[in-house]
Parts: sequence; structure tokens; C-alpha cells
Amino acid sequence: MKFRLPKIKIFQRLISLRYLYILIVILTTGVTSSLGSFLYKNFYQTITQSEEIILLKKEVAPDAIDIKEVENIINNLNKKTTNNNIDWETIKNPFGLTANPKITESEKTNTQESITE
Repeated sequence: MKFRLPKIKIFQRLISLRYLYILIVILTTGVTSSLGSFLYKNFYQTITQSEEIILLKKEVAPDAIDIKEVENIINNLNKKTTNNNIDWETIKNPFGLTANPKITESEKTNTQESITE
């Protein structure tokens, strides 16, 4: 006795050549794009970065820098900029409309006496 199994139509459609070709094209496209992305990230960008490093090495000064000398220069510059020995009362105001002459001690006492009266 022979048993007959019913044919399943779903598997016939999946196995048909037209769908198989479409599936192969989609898989090929996906693999090609992922391969291209991998090669770009891991090979091309690495090569361009190494070329940039080689170019930048040529621009860097080959001489060694004396760190102690640089620190001495920075300390001297800081001393010059932080030194505040300026008498601001003797400097004329360039934006003032009238000149304020320096007031002597006798003039100060005269003005204080006139204010108190």
C-alpha cells in the first residue's frame, strides 16, 4: 500500500525559481554592502590616518625642547604681568573731559574746612 501525502503549496512557492533568484539577489546585495562597509572602516580609514600621521611628523619640530628653560620663561612672564607697582592717582584719565591736577595737602585741608562750614 502506498501512502499519498498532500502537496503543500507554500513550499512550492518558496522553492520556485523566481523567488529563489530574488532571494539570491537580496543576499548578494546585503553581503556586498556589509563587506564594503567593513573594508571602508577597517582598511581605508586606517590607511588614510596613517598617511596623515606621516605628513604631520614632517611638520613637527625635530629638536628637543628644554622644559626647564620654558618654565623659566613662563615664570618670568608671570612675574612681569603680576607686578602692580602702578600709582593710578598720578595717571591722567584719557577719557576725562577736564584735567584733574594733583591736589596738595594744603588744598585738601582748605576744601575740608569749606565743607565743614
